Amino acid sequence: MMPFAALLAVLWSCLTSAAMDRAFQRGAACLERDMDGDGFRDPYLTYVYPDERLPTPPSVSVLTYRLVDAHVILAMLGRAGSLPAPLSGPARRAESILNEAAPLWRGRGFNNTIRSALPDGIALDTYCMVGWLLRDERMAREAAAAINGDRWIPRGWYDGPEAFRAMADECWCLRLTAATTGLNAFPGAEAVLDRIEREFLPRAQETHVESGLFYEAWHVGMVLAEEAARSPDGKLTRDRDPLLAAAVRVLDRWAAARPYGKDSSADVLEWSNLASADVLSLAGAEGERLKRRALAAALSAQGEDGCWSIHDARADRCCGPEAPGYADLWSANQEMRHPDRGPRASSAHQACGPEARGPRASSTHCACGPRAGSSFVTLRALLAFQRHRAEAVAATLERENSPAPAP
Repeated sequence: MMPFAALLAVLWSCLTSAAMDRAFQRGAACLERDMDGDGFRDPYLTYVYPDERLPTPPSVSVLTYRLVDAHVILAMLGRAGSLPAPLSGPARRAESILNEAAPLWRGRGFNNTIRSALPDGIALDTYCMVGWLLRDERMAREAAAAINGDRWIPRGWYDGPEAFRAMADECWCLRLTAATTGLNAFPGAEAVLDRIEREFLPRAQETHVESGLFYEAWHVGMVLAEEAARSPDGKLTRDRDPLLAAAVRVLDRWAAARPYGKDSSADVLEWSNLASADVLSLAGAEGERLKRRALAAALSAQGEDGCWSIHDARADRCCGPEAPGYADLWSANQEMRHPDRGPRASSAHQACGPEARGPRASSTHCACGPRAGSSFVTLRALLAFQRHRAEAVAATLERENSPAPAP
């Protein structure tokens, strides 16, 4: 006889799979309407940072940092399972673009590291994100060589509400290292994670979880899940258990502060990221509960047009980089506050209010109008649903192939 908890899991999967399939198809249609060649019409994804010098393959008409983010998600969608026709071609094309771009980026250095920063280098997080996707060991070694003691990013590179981004950027490089050579191949990589643990554990005790702490936990969990995946038994070493418990506790506290029935559209990006958080696979029943909660919240936030987008007071203030006059204001603030840092420091321009996000903020909620960033947000939501679909298929196959119980 099937245990009651397992029966509930099967029933939940059956009840939600049809709704999620419909939502996925509608979301795919939303993206298809917004596609423009190798890019999107979404103002968020068409934005180009003032100092972009991203080497671009000859076969690609345009490649920007934000489009790289979109291509990585499209490639992950394709790898997670079969896609409807509107997305299957773009997912293959995204994978091809990133494979062509990586050789052009190797050896160019980085533009935001302590050690040997170069004006025409690649942004650390973008480089490591693509390296991780491609499992490129050479890119892992180049990233590890840029560690300075126990950090990559200079202190104060991000500040205020954006401070979490330093940890997020470094976690992408730790994930790349863990997936290729293993963290223990580079003492510097282990030192970075040790430092992150020392800094994160006290913050994880906070009772009120803002989005910055949420994303610290999410990125830390990403690294831990990669470490566990590399181990023979799929588990972490015991000395990382406190960090794992703290990351899951923060994610759970963030979700608990958003009760059922509340409009989830303002937090749909966080709900989508939570639903696809790799660390939840290490958290047992608690992780499964959090994942279901996040999937339900993301599902409820889909718009009538099939798109997911963020629309709340922050968006209405038009505080993002597409706001009129924003670029001039941001540049002036940069020159005034950080004359030696250059235009890739992200949070010095917080002139549009405390919720304003920087121009390198690839997961921002602050932009102009209710549809701003809808394609990017839709990509993140679809990735969460695609992973759930893949897990449901795997679970079905496992049940079908399991031996029948003895009579």
